[in-house]
Amino acid sequence: AFLSFYPLSGRAVKELCVHNTPQLAEAIGKQFMLSKNTGINPLTNLNHFLQHTDYGKAHELFVGRITDIKRAEIYGVSLGGVTIINGEQHYNIIFQNENVLAREANEHGLLQTIACVPDLITVVDADTFEPIGTPDYTFGRKVKVLTIGAPAILKTEQALKVVGPSSPTY
Repeated sequence: AFLSFYPLSGRAVKELCVHNTPQLAEAIGKQFMLSKNTGINPLTNLNHFLQHTDYGKAHELFVGRITDIKRAEIYGVSLGGVTIINGEQHYNIIFQNENVLAREANEHGLLQTIACVPDLITVVDADTFEPIGTPDYTFGRKVKVLTIGAPAILKTEQALKVVGPSSPTY
């Protein structure tokens, strides 16, 4: 089984999703279950699996505790941000239903982008590696933030107009 935060009809999936996305999501879920059952490092296992897909390598961006959450729902869209701190290091994730931008504070406190759409920015529980959707961000929770390189089809000039960081959607 796999987890779906925003279920779609079969027709909508065929029309709107990158080819094989549902199958890939299910397969990634199986890889995490395999890691959990065998003790294999989930990130290592995920990267071994991803090398046979159109997606790029997964990287751990940072680990920390959620210390602040700001969110609002406007016309059915969840907008907000979350602050994550690890010792003296501060991070920030901006979301619009999904994570769209990850930033790290430099030595002067200025936020610098370290990941953005169309690459995937994923928050997982630091201990269990279970995915955490934006509605489930909770104060004090220890998390790991990962990024996975988007497939080439999402990095074309045409696609970036819709899913890129400067698109009107974001």
